[in-house]
Amino acid sequence: MIKGLYYRLAKNGIKNNRELYLPFTLASSGTFALFFIILAMAMSETFANIDFDGMQHIQSVLFLGSIVVGFFSIIFIFYTHSFLIENRKKEFALYQVLGMEKKHIRLILIWENLILYIRSLIGGLVIGTLLYKVAETLLFKLAKQSVESGFLPNFTAFKFTIALSAFIYLIVFLNSIRKVQFTKLIELLNQIDAGEKKPKINWVFFVLSIVLLLAGYYLAITSNGPIVALKRFFIATMLVIAGTEFGFIAISVFILKNLQKNKKYYYKPKNFTNVSGMIKRMTKNGVGLANITIIATAVIILISTAVSLSSGIKEMIKTAMPNEISIKTDRESFSNAKEKVYSILEDENINYKNKSNIRNISILSSKNDGEIVPDNRSVIEKNTMLYIFVPVEDLNENGQDIKLSENEIKIFGDIDKINKEKIKFGDIEWKIIDKEKEVPIDGIITLGSNLIIVAIPEIEDIDRIGNELEKLNFNQYIESKIGFDTDLSKEKSIELSDKIKSKLQISNSGYMMIQNRYEETDILTKLIGGVVYTCLFLGLVFMVALALIIYYKQLTEGYEDLKLFTVMQNVGMTKTEIKSTINSQIKMVFLIPLIVAGVHMAFAFPMIRQILEIFYITDTSLYIKSLIVSLVVFVLIYIFIYILTSKTYYRIVTSRE
Repeated sequence: MIKGLYYRLAKNGIKNNRELYLPFTLASSGTFALFFIILAMAMSETFANIDFDGMQHIQSVLFLGSIVVGFFSIIFIFYTHSFLIENRKKEFALYQVLGMEKKHIRLILIWENLILYIRSLIGGLVIGTLLYKVAETLLFKLAKQSVESGFLPNFTAFKFTIALSAFIYLIVFLNSIRKVQFTKLIELLNQIDAGEKKPKINWVFFVLSIVLLLAGYYLAITSNGPIVALKRFFIATMLVIAGTEFGFIAISVFILKNLQKNKKYYYKPKNFTNVSGMIKRMTKNGVGLANITIIATAVIILISTAVSLSSGIKEMIKTAMPNEISIKTDRESFSNAKEKVYSILEDENINYKNKSNIRNISILSSKNDGEIVPDNRSVIEKNTMLYIFVPVEDLNENGQDIKLSENEIKIFGDIDKINKEKIKFGDIEWKIIDKEKEVPIDGIITLGSNLIIVAIPEIEDIDRIGNELEKLNFNQYIESKIGFDTDLSKEKSIELSDKIKSKLQISNSGYMMIQNRYEETDILTKLIGGVVYTCLFLGLVFMVALALIIYYKQLTEGYEDLKLFTVMQNVGMTKTEIKSTINSQIKMVFLIPLIVAGVHMAFAFPMIRQILEIFYITDTSLYIKSLIVSLVVFVLIYIFIYILTSKTYYRIVTSRE
């Protein structure tokens, strides 16, 4: 009988507070569904059996995405459930007044959390199972795959989803107990009525926040090259997140208190109520605004990255594959392979163009003013020089007209970096007789390093360079490439590649391999499709979380401002003035996260732009356009959420009219 009473009280508590619990249950179900779907795809045997090596990379990205979603689910559900408990404290205090002990409230909370857990889990698994096939089909389309698979997802995903949801609700329950157990009855009764104390500036958090933010911004804007940017990205992100969380309240209160000191500004009716109201709001809701800012920044980064990658596939292919067909071989096989390739083209009566037959050796130098100092680690620095030495006969065969004597060279590329008249490497010294900025070779990927193409007199000079590298215990990287374009269709071009491959007995392993731009385009499109899908999927997760956090924020502030709304009327302010003041405050509250997110993005821009170079996207204007599109889309969604949730706020604060 008594046990049944606690169950009924828990059930009635959820029912009577459906405005709080219904969105929470739906959001929890949606979060579990999204985690279930992305994990099920990451573990799908269908994906693993697809005859496409890139699918393994896509599954790896999906698996990392499931970890992100799982970790975020813990924070998100814990955070949103805290809103619920804060709004239920007075109800729990009433139970104690009626004679209940805290152990009885614990039993009610056990039933409440159990009911919420079962509903959220069942909802999440049902939604996830129903939408899994849709999500899988969409990914296959983006990855250009046509695959038949079963309806039911991987069973292991069910087990992990059940385990994750149980762990989250255990944490939620323990937090609920903590809030009730360690709060005295008189505090529970007075907590809501007492209102918020005027916050003081927490100087420790203020200084810590500034330090963390500046450190994160510094790492972002001083990244020297894509590899450095990629390595620093996680650290910079954590610093900015921590700085935002620590400092949102402290910095906001600091600014508002300084506005209070400005008498000309502060002692005006509208400014007086706005500033004092904003200071009051920042105590409890500053953390919520910080979370909104962080999520907003994450969504913008994810969407802009997805748009950049999907829009930049052509640029990636052009950079990675300057020729329609290219054959890479070792130096010894180069001449024989070149003769056979062009013999095949003549026998088949195939017109070819943009011929590119190049032998070269590359050295990455940690110095950039004519003295070559090889350093394997220097690939992570942007101020390094990538020297590529090419015999003059190969450059002349590809359209140049260069004449060199012994130990004379001509350089191309970032020639402004070379102020000396000579280039020296070990015991070798060359005299520079000419410089030209336009690079005579396409398809060179420097990953942020400065590029110098060096025309050398003889092919034997490559051996001299190789010997010097051997003395320094550095690996030699000598590449020989035969490349050309045709006017053939995709099918005919691939057929020609297969024929060349067969004639040269290329196994695409060891020192000889052949690549076709059409085939590489298909592979890259599939890979990018998987990455774009994961970015958009995570963006959706964060947008759902953002909407719910804003909803609960409006709900909480609505109940907090209900009495304030009445007091304002009693002291003589008209309803129009009150609504104008409240509307102004809400707009400020919603505008602040956008402004701060914009600042975060401004500092993150150089880092993200450099990371995209790893995907061969070097066109800065492309990312700028993608960023603008993403910002517009996000702001429109953000405004829609604001309008939708504001109705809840206004309905609460005007409920006593």
